[in-house]
Amino acid sequence: MNDKTGRYLPVWSGLALAALIIASCRPPTNAPETTAAPGSPQKIHVAVVGGMTHTGLWQALSHRFEEATGHTIEMVATGPKQVIDDAVRQGGIDLVTIHSSDTIVNLAADGYLENLQPWLRNDLVIVGPPTDPAGIRGLTDAGEAIRRIRSSNSRFLVHASLGAQGVLKDVMNRTGVELSEEQTSILLVDRHREVLKRAAAMNAYTLVGRIPFLSGRMENQGLVLMVQGDPALRRPYLVGVVPVTRSTPLRHHAATQLQQFLTSEETQTFIATFGIGQLDDRPIFFPINPASKSS
Repeated sequence: MNDKTGRYLPVWSGLALAALIIASCRPPTNAPETTAAPGSPQKIHVAVVGGMTHTGLWQALSHRFEEATGHTIEMVATGPKQVIDDAVRQGGIDLVTIHSSDTIVNLAADGYLENLQPWLRNDLVIVGPPTDPAGIRGLTDAGEAIRRIRSSNSRFLVHASLGAQGVLKDVMNRTGVELSEEQTSILLVDRHREVLKRAAAMNAYTLVGRIPFLSGRMENQGLVLMVQGDPALRRPYLVGVVPVTRSTPLRHHAATQLQQFLTSEETQTFIATFGIGQLDDRPIFFPINPASKSS
């Protein structure tokens, strides 16, 4: 996919991400043995992407973990991924969770995080003008929606840095239908609001996060929800712990316990029902554990 100048823009490489995640999961060979007792209370310093705190999911999970272990969790930073990235690089963080992205993989590659693991997903939705020139409103199949947008020669705006470009490319690869260069525009500005504003001005469809769109945290600019509910539109979050060399053995041990709690079957089952009725009749986030129930 390229921009209007003909330059090819980078698209997230699933193979590269998988390789880095696998590499980061290997325990460091020189890691010192921890002497922390499982019940030794610690204060775990965390940096968490804003969507989890805005919806209350992180607060609910923190309470459950603290009740179960006796540890406490201190929120050091929350917000967009750049805020998280800055906080981790400044130091004093024990555990991080944000979207699967260049940002968190680079933190691992630079030695700030280790043992990256997927633990839940959010989802994107396709929104568009009320006139719905492609006739896709109400669909739950993103691939069919792309087919109709392509055949109707409708405009589509995709954001290059919010994960939307990778999701769109995966859908197109799966269906074998690709939007033409003439009908596709790519936006590099890293702001959700700008995506919606630009799409509305172009009378175009676009992909945005379901949580900020339905919660009203961003103005819809007159655009309407068109397509949701396709698992192909989901994006994973990763959780990683800071190496013991940048923390302490006791806090590193506690942060690892928190990571294990987040990926546990019990937590995955909790995620599968959390927030039903808050935005719509579906959970706000989706578990990744196959053993848990998912909508």
